[in-house]
Amino acid sequence: MGASGWHYFTDYEPDLRVVLDRLHRQAFGAGEYYWPDDDEDDSWEPVRPATLERLLADAAVASTGTHSVLDIVRVVAPGESDGFGTLRHLMPEEVHRLFGTAMPTREQFLHRLSTLGDFGQRWSGYCVVLDNGVGGMRQLAVWGYSGD
Repeated sequence: MGASGWHYFTDYEPDLRVVLDRLHRQAFGAGEYYWPDDDEDDSWEPVRPATLERLLADAAVASTGTHSVLDIVRVVAPGESDGFGTLRHLMPEEVHRLFGTAMPTREQFLHRLSTLGDFGQRWSGYCVVLDNGVGGMRQLAVWGYSGD
């Protein structure tokens, strides 16, 4: 199947553990992830796991991933190395190199999205603070590539 790119926008929250939990609930609740049984023939309706824990414990999911933020399980600091299943904020110099500004807008993020696959490691997630231009309100863009 190959790796899949994914991205999410969410309200600003300084604690990425809170953000990751929020995005996990959102993606799982909406069924926005790859489930291997979805590839079976169309004669039956696949039964997806009832809980996120059951999904992540599934052997097929462990080997192929969910092709979503659900593949990201650990937050690391901006200066730490990317690793399998990690999420981190971009460092200021990375933000400037990728977007040409210290705080990109949502439009600037979307404009660069197709080239962000060249940044970082597969099976890792990244986060950048976005300026939405409304009285200092900010959002987060979270993206990555995962799955096999």
